[in-house]
Amino acid sequence: MILQSIILCCNEQINTMQTKDYITISVTITGIIGVIVGWFINGHLNRKNLISMKRMEYQLTAYQLVLDVWLLIDKHYISGSDPFADPLFLPLLEKARGKIQLYGTDYERNLLEKFIKNCEKRNDKANLDEANKALHELIPHILNKIRSTLEISSTKTFK
Repeated sequence: MILQSIILCCNEQINTMQTKDYITISVTITGIIGVIVGWFINGHLNRKNLISMKRMEYQLTAYQLVLDVWLLIDKHYISGSDPFADPLFLPLLEKARGKIQLYGTDYERNLLEKFIKNCEKRNDKANLDEANKALHELIPHILNKIRSTLEISSTKTFK
């Protein structure tokens, strides 16, 4: 008897659902769906952010190596010596080349390759001039790229 009265009571409540009850249920379901979709979107955006941060880290390492090569060349230029005679120069250049090949843009790879190929033929003054031209195009590009990547404002761009 008690069981029959409970079933009868529940049937009456089911049949007496009003519009406000349907609105409450639909808002709840919509909220749950929103939270679930938000989790997926947040996960996707976090993954993209992590990839972007790693890419920036690797690119900055590659750019630092190219700048180290440039500073070594500049040091030898000031002292009037040949950078190719320095035992640190070629391994540093090889390491910079490898990193730029992996993490640099096509433009940066092409400029560095142009610099290296012209340095290999350094007995000819025209080739050294082309190497210097490529290096003087690459270095400002890298310096500006570092500044823009790290969002460092500058009143003067490197040229």
